[in-house]
Amino acid sequence: MEDHGHQLQSPPQDLQLMSPMRDLIFSPIPALFLKSVVLLKIPDIIATAGPQSSYTLSLTQIAARLPTQSPRLDYLSRILRYLSTQGIFIESQTTSSDNPFDFRYGLTDTAKMFFVSEGENNENPFSLVPFFLMINHETFMNPLHHIHECVLQGPGVAGGAFQIAHGKDLWAYTRENQHSKVVFNTGMESFTKVIMKLFVGCYKGFEAGEKLRVVDVGGGNGAAIAQIVEAHPHINGINFDLPQVIESAQSIPGVEHVDGDMFQSIPSADVVFIKHVLHNWDDDRCVKILENCRKALPDNGRLIVVDAVLCDQPCLTQEVQMIFDLIMISYTGGGRERNEQQWRSLLDKSGFTAPKIVTLPGISSINILETTKAKSL
Repeated sequence: MEDHGHQLQSPPQDLQLMSPMRDLIFSPIPALFLKSVVLLKIPDIIATAGPQSSYTLSLTQIAARLPTQSPRLDYLSRILRYLSTQGIFIESQTTSSDNPFDFRYGLTDTAKMFFVSEGENNENPFSLVPFFLMINHETFMNPLHHIHECVLQGPGVAGGAFQIAHGKDLWAYTRENQHSKVVFNTGMESFTKVIMKLFVGCYKGFEAGEKLRVVDVGGGNGAAIAQIVEAHPHINGINFDLPQVIESAQSIPGVEHVDGDMFQSIPSADVVFIKHVLHNWDDDRCVKILENCRKALPDNGRLIVVDAVLCDQPCLTQEVQMIFDLIMISYTGGGRERNEQQWRSLLDKSGFTAPKIVTLPGISSINILETTKAKSL
């Protein structure tokens, strides 16, 4: 063999840095191409293929089920092949030919659990399709392009990057924009269903069978309190939120919808439940909410907070916790995720005892904090 004197050498360190830099530069691409197949309902199409096809379909079979007479097979092929490298689809070649369309596609366990819709034909209680589409919707992506302006403008913009992008804070904008309101509410509902399925499976504080009045503060359309009441029928549930939210809430057996403002007062209850609400607000406003929670409780009442408790040291969930913390910069003017000491400080200032903190099984980036009223402020 002729030797031209060329030898393969390790790339210089500068080039070795290209791999992590490439991942950062192109990081939005996977989610947006996944969004395209979710909007085309391709995971649903494959999920309903049936056992006779081993729950796989060929590219042409998938294309035939799309709502068009002439889909671009070349585009579809390239998208599905890429997403097969990202853990969404399982790709298998049907023949040994060089035909680029000669492939079948199935769903990975991740896709089956989270990216198949919950619908009439797909009973999937863990579907995160609406939440995924909300996070990647233009309305909720646009604020990310204004983060640098938040840094420069300081604390003067009450609604954060969302207000810079849309002229109003998140709550005012979704109140006035019906489409964005639906996208936001259905997205949060799907996320809530997953969290609450895990919560009711692990939280034992309602199992004594005693009659309790439980209020869910900022409960949206009532998805969270509905699951609590369904699991524990002896509980009288109250879904508490702003009037513009409650007006569109559907009737739920065992649940009373009550409108109001948590900064003014909260309906009295034996237990106050508050999930992913306090991270939307700065410390002063959190204390105000928590003080109203305290006023709503009897002396032996309980407060249950479901939220993230940031790791102080490197941990497996640190990256996702930090991402949620950055989302708070994007969506709110003062919201943040908090570590254990910050939570203890907030609760102490609001008249609550040091919380018992446990990790939510299955989603270790989310925690349950349980506390009671301190004997005196």
